[in-house]
Amino acid sequence: MTDCADSTVLRGHLDHPDAAVDAHLDGCESCPGLLRSVAEDAGFARRALALLDRPDSERTATDADVDVEAALAAVLATATPAPAVPITASRRRGGWSTVGRRLALSGAAAVLALVVVVTPAGRSAVASVLDVFRSERLQVVTVDLAAWAASVDPQDVGPLAALGDLDMDGLSEPAEVADAAEAEEVAGIAAPRLDQAPDHFVALAPGTVRLVLDARDGNGVPAELDEAALVVDVPGAIGAIYGPTDGVPELVVGRSGPLVVRSEGASLEAIRSFILDREELPPDLRAQLADIDDWRRTVPVPVPLDGPGWDEVEVAGRPAIAFGDDSGLGALVLRRDPDGVTVVGGRIGIERALDLAERA
Repeated sequence: MTDCADSTVLRGHLDHPDAAVDAHLDGCESCPGLLRSVAEDAGFARRALALLDRPDSERTATDADVDVEAALAAVLATATPAPAVPITASRRRGGWSTVGRRLALSGAAAVLALVVVVTPAGRSAVASVLDVFRSERLQVVTVDLAAWAASVDPQDVGPLAALGDLDMDGLSEPAEVADAAEAEEVAGIAAPRLDQAPDHFVALAPGTVRLVLDARDGNGVPAELDEAALVVDVPGAIGAIYGPTDGVPELVVGRSGPLVVRSEGASLEAIRSFILDREELPPDLRAQLADIDDWRRTVPVPVPLDGPGWDEVEVAGRPAIAFGDDSGLGALVLRRDPDGVTVVGGRIGIERALDLAERA
């Protein structure tokens, strides 16, 4: 075959491998990404349906009251991607920009639609599970910091609090820990691989931020979003610090888990549209955010308009964004991992930063 395969063909290929599809995957930049997405969705669908596929002999009188939404949400939180068939195609620079859309094009979406039809209680549950942002890629957006600072302090949560009830009690502060093992226990993720032991480790436990919108006079929240909630699951993070504990570090090698954003009481798209209309965000930044087509998977990376140069690169076979040069004044590499982000930065040159990110 010469044309790119759609999600239906790739879903069939997972169950019944096709030599022609394999040959196409070896030379195509975009189809391997879509295949992985289809495999992940198929794995999630299997787990979701398994919760509803209990024999009559195992059912109890309380089954009618089962919390399907909580069960499906638990699957989403703990599911691991289903293994895809081997792919030998290399990742060339720029290839990740054409990765296929997830879920909406997948055959697994049709399977989940059946759950909605067959189980009335599952209707809201499945809708809630699918209406989720989960970070899977990075995209630079440029910010005029001077213009932003003139309108709002980026460190001030006051504008958010004015929109409703902002609960940040679920967040903790980063804490110094003894070693990588303790850092992993706190953060709930694997520590980055290191060639040399750092001077100290810090770790951040996962947490949750909840903003419940309140439509009251003067704050601009529309009536249809009253009491709707935006819930941000902040991932755990680990930082390996090289340098003094009370000064600017020479080098930081860090890792975080995936960022997940959910909505309650309204669609995530409706809440996003409302926030993008807020004047606290500079018009050019709002335009850039609105132009992100794949917004349910894309984390915007703010970069000062007159800041260091950056480039989209590939590190360890994964997409990354590199900032800086080889002057040694500073460099930063953000590598997108299947389960989060790896960060390497400090007072080093970009080549060393890229080399460390390759091995971290």
